[in-house]
Amino acid sequence: MIASCGQDGRVIVWVSASSTDPNAVHHGATLEPSEYTHRPGGTSWLPVVLYTYSDVVWHVSWSITGNILAVSGGDNKVTLWKETLEGKWIALSEIARNHGGPPSLIGADEPSQISNLSIPPVVST
Repeated sequence: MIASCGQDGRVIVWVSASSTDPNAVHHGATLEPSEYTHRPGGTSWLPVVLYTYSDVVWHVSWSITGNILAVSGGDNKVTLWKETLEGKWIALSEIARNHGGPPSLIGADEPSQISNLSIPPVVST
């Protein structure tokens, strides 16, 4: 998986799928086919919108183990996303930078956001 972000506020997770099995990845809000590229005979990448923020998103970064995605943007927050065993993505926590004050942790006990993205494992044959 690859993650990308942009000024439109969307965080997109790109999932590799075999070009011979276009239905290997499903669920979630996919983009129109014209919005991604497909290389015949090679690897195709399916873009799925993880979450749409109300402000610009500047950075996405995977944890070293690849199971947590950090997202930061114009709202001065860092949100940590994790995929559950059921394939749903939840926001574990948000860290907000207060104007002139120290950072504060938001939603440490409860997920503050839940994504509609659900990506089942891609099985290669």
